[in-house]
Amino acid sequence: MAEPENTGATGSALRTGASAGASMLGGIAMGAVLAIVLGLFSTVYYLVRWSAVKAELPAGALGNAPVVILLLLALTVPAYFFLGMQLGRGMALAKLVRRYGSKLAQPLADQLAHRIEALPAAHRGIHRSADLFSVDAAVDLVRPVVGDGPVVRKVLGVLMDRLPLSDLMKEWGETRAAHGGQAQPGDPALRNFLATRIQQTLDGMASPSWTWLWVFLAIHAALLGVGLWLLRG
Repeated sequence: MAEPENTGATGSALRTGASAGASMLGGIAMGAVLAIVLGLFSTVYYLVRWSAVKAELPAGALGNAPVVILLLLALTVPAYFFLGMQLGRGMALAKLVRRYGSKLAQPLADQLAHRIEALPAAHRGIHRSADLFSVDAAVDLVRPVVGDGPVVRKVLGVLMDRLPLSDLMKEWGETRAAHGGQAQPGDPALRNFLATRIQQTLDGMASPSWTWLWVFLAIHAALLGVGLWLLRG
């Protein structure tokens, strides 16, 4: 009876992976469109305007500023490609986290707490959860819950790289000191604390940021505006 369930889980993982891949491709496609429609068009448009104005003015009247503007506008083409790729990666990761995130926090928190309690002298040297145990170990841990496919491995790899364990241990130490005494082995408070922080990290991963794209669009518009102002004649 377990085989149909496993087959269903595998099918769900494949659908999630395909959806994440589509999001990645969508981000890349968006970056390509922006690179051509905005980056390349603005560069060619400015080059044409500059050439027309330069033909009507004495040599050197505009100085070198338009050259700098033109080079910067040309750089927006690869920049849009890069931003689209990064945004696509964020959207793909967000889909994976929304699918698997809720099932990862507690098992990982339990394992982290167990490792921390076993190595009390190493607390200050730990900077990330990846320094405490490997992605392979994490995959082995959550395999009974969410499987061990590439999408799960991807989420775990990014999570363990981002989890600021040194900051968490400092915060945990201050919390324990405020309530008096040291944590005992098997302390449920440590596990709840780590599970909460892991879930917060996962929630952050589930929300791809569009901020850099909007900022870059504003910078691009300002750059083109300044360039056209320099060509006012």
